[in-house]
Amino acid sequence: MALRGIDIGPIATNSAYGPAIVEKNRVERVKSNRELTQGAYGINISGGIGHSIRNNFVSGVINSQFGGFGGDLSPTTSAVGIRIGNGTDHQIQHNSVNLFGTVPGNAGFNMTTAFAISATGQLRLDVRNNVFSNQINGGSLAETRHVAIYLPSGATSTMNLTMNNNAYFQGNETNSRMARRGTSTLLPPEDEYISANFNAGATTPATNFRAYSSTLQLSGNNDNASFATTTAPPFVSNSDLHIPTAGSSQLNNGGAVTSVIDDIDGDVRGATPDIGADEIVAPTAAAVTVSGRVMTANGRGIGSTRVMFTGGNLTEPLTAVTNQFGYYHFEGIEAGQTYIITVGHKRYAFSEPSRVIELFDNLSDVDFVAVF
Repeated sequence: MALRGIDIGPIATNSAYGPAIVEKNRVERVKSNRELTQGAYGINISGGIGHSIRNNFVSGVINSQFGGFGGDLSPTTSAVGIRIGNGTDHQIQHNSVNLFGTVPGNAGFNMTTAFAISATGQLRLDVRNNVFSNQINGGSLAETRHVAIYLPSGATSTMNLTMNNNAYFQGNETNSRMARRGTSTLLPPEDEYISANFNAGATTPATNFRAYSSTLQLSGNNDNASFATTTAPPFVSNSDLHIPTAGSSQLNNGGAVTSVIDDIDGDVRGATPDIGADEIVAPTAAAVTVSGRVMTANGRGIGSTRVMFTGGNLTEPLTAVTNQFGYYHFEGIEAGQTYIITVGHKRYAFSEPSRVIELFDNLSDVDFVAVF
C-alpha cells in the first residue's frame, strides 16, 4: 500500500467532475516508513483521461529499506515525486520536483524517482517544461537506484509521448542515475542512463537517453530541447523550489509555449517561458508585501505565533503575531533581497521553522506547518 500526497483516480472526461486540474500545490513531505519497502507518491494519477498536472512544487518524497524485501525497481513500490500510474492524454507541465534526504535501511530492491510513467499503454502524454531532480542518497549499494525519470521498457512510437524542454538533475550518489527504463532488476545495464551521456542534439549512441526517448514519438524530437546535469538544482532550498534571479540560465527562458499562462505564484509566463513551476521575474521597483499562514497539519490556523523577518537591507528584525486564524503579513519590504522568515510558538514545533526567500514581488503563501 503506497502513501499519496495527492491522488487522482479514473475521472472520465464526460463526468461532471473531470478531467481534473491539479495546480499550484506544494506537496512537501510524503514518507513511507513501512519496513517492507512500499511506495510513496507525491502526486499520483491512477486513471482517467486528460488530467492536467501543472505548476506544482513536490519535494521530500521518500521511503524505507529497513527490514524486508517488499520492494523492486518498479514505480509501484518506489518513492515517486509525480507518478502517472494509468490513463491517457494527461498533461504534465511546468512542475518542479526535488527529492532529497537519505533512504533508511538497505534490505532488498528500491528505486526513487522524481517522475515516472508506469506503462506503455499510457498514450498521448504531454510532459514538458518540468524540473525533475533527485538528490536522494542511501539504500542498498547493490540494489537501489535514485533517478530523475523512469520510463516503461518496450515502448514504441505508438505511445505518442510528447516529452521535451525538461531539466533532469541527477544526484552525485553512487546509486544515482539520470534515468531508467522499466525492469525489476538492475540488469541489463543498458536500461540505465547517466547525465554525462545525455546529448540533446543526437539520438546516438545507445547510452544517450535520447536513443530511447526519441523513439516514443513519430517525429523523433523528444528531449531535443531538454538538458541533464549533476550540478545541484538552483532552488532556494530543498523544499522551497523557487528559482532566484541568479539561478540557472538553462531554466530561464528554456521552456516551450503551452496553455499554462502563469506560474505557481500567479506571475505571468513570458513569451519564452521558464522551465519549472516558478517563472523567474525581475524585482519590482516598489516595496512589496509578504504574507502567509501558520497552521496545524490538518489546516487549523495557529494564532499568537511570533513571526520574525530578517535579512536584506533591514537594520533590525521585523516582527508580527498571527491572528486567530493563523495569518500574518509584512508590508513595505524592499524587493530584490534575500530574507529569512522564522516562526516560534510555545506549544508547537515546526518541521521547517525558518524559510529563506528570494523576494522579487508580493508573496502571499509563505506558510508554516506545525508537526505537533
